Formats: sequence, structure tokens, C-alpha cells
Amino acid sequence: MTDVDELLQTARPGGGQAIAAVRSLIDQGSSILDRAIAAFEMEPTNSPGLAEVISRNTSAKAVPVLLDAMDSGSLALSRNSMQALAASQEPRALERLIEFVADEEKFESTRAAAASALGAATGVEVRTALREVVDHQAETTTDEEDAQTVLVAAIVSLAKHGDHSRASLLLAPASNTFSATQELAIRGMEIAVADGMIEALAAASRDPAPSVAKLAAKPLFLLGNAQSAEVLISMAASDDIDIQHNARIYLARILGIEITERDELKQLQDEWSSLKTSMDDQTCYRSGRAIQLSELAEELVQRDDARVQEQLADELQNRTGIDAPGALLLGTENELTARVHDMQLTEGDLYKWGHRQDLPQS
Repeated sequence: MTDVDELLQTARPGGGQAIAAVRSLIDQGSSILDRAIAAFEMEPTNSPGLAEVISRNTSAKAVPVLLDAMDSGSLALSRNSMQALAASQEPRALERLIEFVADEEKFESTRAAAASALGAATGVEVRTALREVVDHQAETTTDEEDAQTVLVAAIVSLAKHGDHSRASLLLAPASNTFSATQELAIRGMEIAVADGMIEALAAASRDPAPSVAKLAAKPLFLLGNAQSAEVLISMAASDDIDIQHNARIYLARILGIEITERDELKQLQDEWSSLKTSMDDQTCYRSGRAIQLSELAEELVQRDDARVQEQLADELQNRTGIDAPGALLLGTENELTARVHDMQLTEGDLYKWGHRQDLPQS
């Protein structure tokens, strides 16, 4: 067994024990990409570490290999290859991804993966292509799950580019129990912002399926205004343990408290009662006051709890568009903090993927 084989084996499961191996493989770049892909294909559902190696191979030299891999019969390999291709910003890679999204002869799952990957690309042609896909899908799509999947993926990627003009198309499926893509639409509102979304999320939070209802908590938390906190208070009193647990965790982050009392709900309600008169619907709150993203980045560096760091990294990426999970993986947290400081983001404003957005009306 060669050194690379040993690294691939160690990296495969991901997690803390695999970080050093994953970093080493990423550092070796395109020279080991073929072998990483071959190893990944042996166990595509059990290789998160190798998925990181593939999706972060973004050099120009990696593009030909990745273009072949995106045509793979394995959706997991195709998806990871597309992510790397989009991040490479190579014109031929972006052109191929745009072709995939528009090609109605392709499987809808593959088209959705390409649309999702384009959220990490740049360029006017990418935004134009995503708008065209959204408009076409909105005109022709039915309630078929696959067709709706392409629509949602393209809306979310467009929002990552700062264009939320089609986000309202998520409202109906998000609150429709009978929609095949209800869960995808709710998750899509973690990024895409539209007037009416708080009402739609409130409706989703009352869905008869707890697995669906609990998903409304995260997009409400990311909005972080008084109106969304009010919905979270209602969710925190749910009889379902999963719904109440999710809502209480996210509400505590908005209010800036550690849940320490035996009666969790009473503690949250008391804190909410004392803060709500000073909160408004045009400010995003975090930790009990108007959000300051530079402080959130500093907290990521200071925390020594890996799980909390992962949660903060996910939130920072959502708000700034910076690859915070990648900074954790590669050990560049201090560079991340500097980048967030340099962005000079306005305190209390809502940002999605680095773009300022107005908080939604209702």
C-alpha cells in the first residue's frame, strides 16, 4: 500500500481523525485526483472525507478529470465534481455546467445538482442562465418531484448571487403539505428571501409531519427579527419534542442566552418578554442584540467545541458567502476572521451569501 493509498483510506470517513489526511490530499491537488475518484466510487455513500478532496480540487489541471467525472452514473460523484468545477471558475467548466442545467434530456437530479453548483460560480452569464432556468421551470413544471427539484435548486443558487427576485416561488411548496418538494423549499428559504416567507414558515411549522415542521426553525433563526422570533416562541411550546428542541436552540441564539433552567420554555418566554419591546422587524438579531458578523467570526476561532464550530461555520457561510466550513477543514480560521472584518458588514443588517437583503415583510 502506497502513502497515497493510506491517506485515502484514512481520509475516507471524514471527521476529526481524518482532517490531516484530507488536508494532505487536497495539498497534492490534481496529481491524486484520479485515485481519489476511484476510491470514492467504491463507497460513495460512506466517503465524506474523499468527497471533500474531490470537491476542493479546483485547479485548472483538475478540470478535464472533473468534466469526465460529472458525467458519472454516480450522482454523488457527479455532484462533488460539479462543485469543484463551479469553484474553479474555468470558462469551459462553467459552460458545461450551464449546458447540464438547461439540458432536459438529462436526469432531473443531475440538472438540479448542476444548478446547485452554480451558486459558487461567478459571472453575468451564470446569473442569466439561472434566471432562464427558473423562469422556464416555473412555466412548465408540474407537481412532479424531480421537476420541482430543479426549480428550487436554481432559485437558491440565484439567491447566492444576490438575486432574490424569484424567491417568492418557494412560498407555495414550503407551506403545502402535499408538495413533493416541501422540505427542499423550506430549506431553500435558509438562503432565499421573499416577502411572505415568515407566514409561509409559520404555516410549515404547523405541518402535521414533525420532520417537516421542525425545518422551519433554521430559516426563521437566520432572519432573526422580532416577527420570526415570535414564530419560534410558538414552536418552542410544541408538544413534539423535535420541533420544540429545534426552536428552543435557535431562539436561544437569537436572544443570546444559555438554557440553564429546568423549565426551558419559561426561561425563553421570560427572556423574550424582556427583549421584544426593544426588537423590531427591520433588524437581524443575534446574541441578544443587533447582529455583528465580525464577532461571530471571532467566536468561531475562540470556541474549542468542534460541533459548535461547525454550526458557526455553517451560519457564517450562509451570511457572508465565505467558505467557513473550508476554513475549519484547512485550518485557516484566522484568515476567515480577517476577511469578515474586511467586508465591513453593517451591524443589524441581514446578509445572505455576502449580499445585503431587506428583511421580508410578513
